[in-house]
Amino acid sequence: MKDKTYGNIVLAAASKGIAVVAYFGADIVSARILPLQEYASWVFYASIKTMLAYIAYFGLNTSAKVMVARSRNEKERLECLKAGMKLRTIINCISAIALTCFSQILANSLDAQGRYQNFAYMFWAMGLLVAFESFFEFYKQLCYGLDDYRLLLLVSGVEFGSSFIFTVFCLLIWKNVYGIIWANVMSGALTVTVCAAVLGKNYAFRAQELDTKKETHIWKQLLKYSFPLLACEIANLVALELDTGMIGLLSSEEQIAFYNIGKKLVSKAGHINLAIAGGVMTSFAIISHQNFKERRRKFRKFFCLNMAAALCVCLVLLFFAFGGVALIYGPEYAGARDVILLLVPYYVMFAASSFMALFLDFQSKTTFRSAVSVVSVVLNLALNLVFIPRYGAMGATATTLASQAVYFSFVCISGINVWRQYRKKYSIDD
Repeated sequence: MKDKTYGNIVLAAASKGIAVVAYFGADIVSARILPLQEYASWVFYASIKTMLAYIAYFGLNTSAKVMVARSRNEKERLECLKAGMKLRTIINCISAIALTCFSQILANSLDAQGRYQNFAYMFWAMGLLVAFESFFEFYKQLCYGLDDYRLLLLVSGVEFGSSFIFTVFCLLIWKNVYGIIWANVMSGALTVTVCAAVLGKNYAFRAQELDTKKETHIWKQLLKYSFPLLACEIANLVALELDTGMIGLLSSEEQIAFYNIGKKLVSKAGHINLAIAGGVMTSFAIISHQNFKERRRKFRKFFCLNMAAALCVCLVLLFFAFGGVALIYGPEYAGARDVILLLVPYYVMFAASSFMALFLDFQSKTTFRSAVSVVSVVLNLALNLVFIPRYGAMGATATTLASQAVYFSFVCISGINVWRQYRKKYSIDD
């Protein structure tokens, strides 16, 4: 088990490493080729896309991961995976059609003053890109549930590798924001095709044909668990993406560009912690009297490893704050320094809370976390309305830090209480 755990972490870290390098490579190329105003248009558009994708996730991605991981046998696991893939496809098709139909209304509402270039045209692809992003996340969550980290590496490699290649290729041809849109469409189509084929061949096609009654039962179980997770996913969305969208609405193009760079650095830094948590967390899906002490020791060990990694990442963030951004992105983006510095404590809280939150997911303890998520959403929204018009990117950063502090406190307390309940249940002394 020990060798497998470390192997999973290495593979998960490798997949996150590919994602981070390719993601920032594409972003740096975009910032270098596009004028600041067009880059800001893309940032605002991408923020809206991510927010809509989180809503389209519907909590189903994490719900499927947990149900697959907790399946009692191979037959049940394959049936759950097959039913989940079908339900994910249905929801994505509905959301893609709805967003395409209302794309122009949404675009005109978000950019009523016409500040962002070609915004309405860009929105024609929104429904398709949201569906693609939802599929990507679903495939990756299934890999965690299946404990198949080699497949996770493949999914991440195809998704982010193709995105980087197509972005460079299309920007060299068009040299405007349309190049990024077409790059995302092409890489999305390629990734969905490849990943669906591999998942189908390795898992879904091996499952027996499900009758309507059995399939409906699995769908009900998936959706029952997905609803509280939807609130948690909206909280993740609010943590950074809502701020970006509100800066786009309430502040300037320069401010959204500065905030976007800081946000991307911190959010992608969090992938290291998600790799550690994802690599080890399936082993905590079932905790019994016999394995309680061993599981608790393992949890403490990897939580400490997670926080040690976070401290190392903080040093890298400080490098970017004090000269790295201006060197890599260009001197016109040096204003992102203060945003990055204020997001460092946010990142430390994220590193701890994401580890605890994933543990709570595998313990089916999402109801309380979803309530805390709603509180964080309301707090973040209220503070943004007050501080963004006056302080721009720095105001958004401060509100992000405040709402994350609330979420961090309650999630960590909840995770500690779960272990206390297990100790009391099994009458085990420290």
